[in-house]
Amino acid sequence: MIQKDLLEKKQQSKIIKQPQLIDLVKYQQKEIVDKDLFKFKQLLDQRNYEEALMEIEEIMKQNQLLKDEKKNDDELLMHKSNILLRLDKYKESLECVNQALALNPENKELYYLQGITLVKLNKFSEAFQSFIHTSHQNQESYIYLGIALESMGGYTGAYNFYEEAQKYGENSQLLNILKAQALTGSRKYVQAVELCDKTIQNTDLDKFAYSVKARALQMSLRYEEAIEVCDKLIQMDENYAIPYEIKGKILSVLNRPEEAIEQCLKAIELDQNNYLTLATISGVLNQLKRYEEAIEFSDKSLQINPGDIALGNKGLALYNLNRLEQAVQCFDLALQITNNHPLINLHMGTTLFELGRVKESLEYFDMAIKNNPISINAYLRKGMALFTLERYQEAIDTFDLLISKQPNNDQAFFQKGRSLYNQDRFEEALLALNQALKLNPDVFLIWNIAGETLMALNKFDEALQCFYRSNKLNPQDEVAMALIGIALESMNKDDDAKHWFTEAIKVNPKSHVALIYLAKTLLKTGDHEEAFYAAKRAVFLQPQNQQYQEIYVKAVFMYELSKKSKEQKE
Repeated sequence: MIQKDLLEKKQQSKIIKQPQLIDLVKYQQKEIVDKDLFKFKQLLDQRNYEEALMEIEEIMKQNQLLKDEKKNDDELLMHKSNILLRLDKYKESLECVNQALALNPENKELYYLQGITLVKLNKFSEAFQSFIHTSHQNQESYIYLGIALESMGGYTGAYNFYEEAQKYGENSQLLNILKAQALTGSRKYVQAVELCDKTIQNTDLDKFAYSVKARALQMSLRYEEAIEVCDKLIQMDENYAIPYEIKGKILSVLNRPEEAIEQCLKAIELDQNNYLTLATISGVLNQLKRYEEAIEFSDKSLQINPGDIALGNKGLALYNLNRLEQAVQCFDLALQITNNHPLINLHMGTTLFELGRVKESLEYFDMAIKNNPISINAYLRKGMALFTLERYQEAIDTFDLLISKQPNNDQAFFQKGRSLYNQDRFEEALLALNQALKLNPDVFLIWNIAGETLMALNKFDEALQCFYRSNKLNPQDEVAMALIGIALESMNKDDDAKHWFTEAIKVNPKSHVALIYLAKTLLKTGDHEEAFYAAKRAVFLQPQNQQYQEIYVKAVFMYELSKKSKEQKE
């Protein structure tokens, strides 16, 4: 287990703030020329932000006392907002700049400041609107618009804004990195990697170029290359969180969970607000079946940012803990954030299916397939839901689609065979089941259904061989035992049949199938009293089964008749 004291130690360690690309875009602030603000300007230039904040607050207090020659409150609020932004106090910064805009809504510089603050708060749609107010009059405006749009998923639009910004001739390396990042978002990974390689110029911006390249390689499943780039980044700056984060994700995909957690914890040590890495750890802990810990890390991520990945991982952990209603709530919240997420839709559908809400589950399986047409599990789950709803032809069509995408999927052939069996299309069912067994001969359930299909075709000897194979694979499966008995009874091998029914009942005393067929066989062999008690137990377990009732009535009649005959003889 991840020791809590270790985690707390990491959380108490010094946080190294990770710069964002938006921090590298320098917008032209209004030059401070007011002599009363000279000390404030000095503190600002010296990056002594705490003292600068106290200084500007004191100036604002003094300004309120003045009757004449008062300074503009909106400018003082702007200066305060700027300092709060540099101190990472984003909510307070936004409050100040909003107050300033209320006083002077024509000040374009205030919209820049508002937009940057909103980006820091992950309020990208609002940030985009703020930058729109700047009227696209300079390079910075285009860059800010691109960053905001990219953060909302508008990668093509962001790329176009960066192209416009490049026409101004400055910040060429930064803009190429931003373009590569937008290309990665657009899934144009090869172009992104090539642009990153062209962008590397032995400058301070190189590590950002490498981080975008590593991300593009990761997203294009070129994991070994991505790890190499991450290792290079760590050599360049061991206190840079992003390469640890990317390595953690890759190692989790490569099923190296312990190494993945180690990398992710290092990323969190360097950047405690990295909610995506916390979510990654929760996913890895799900892989390790450490579900309570997975929930803990999901909650840590959600405290920072209510993201779909953390909610999805928490939902999956709850599902595996059989807390299905809570899992549904998590998946629902995640889908409110990203309604087309294929994996979360799949998990939602699976959970609803387990809750017996089968018809509802279909909607989510369809959404999973729509957004990931090669999702094998989604097709399989959808087909099984249709089977449960007795919509057998639709189920068969779904399994056929799955087989067309993955011809070696034994489960698809098995489920198709079951569906055909339930339509009494036994010859076709047998073909599908035989294919399933050819692909995977070690699944006892497939042997059971294949045997039942052969019995429906009156091929009892072949059916018996299937049931014996199933019993060998799973000696504790009472269903196979009961089926062996049914096949033997159909072949009039009643004593052998009784033996197998009795064995099935020993394994599962509530096996009503074994009990009723035992009763039926005992009636044939004249063991009326035993038949009566076996039928009585079967009816108790399945009181609505008409066939069971008929056998029970016959057993009662024959038992009473045999008792009277015995009494007469005595």
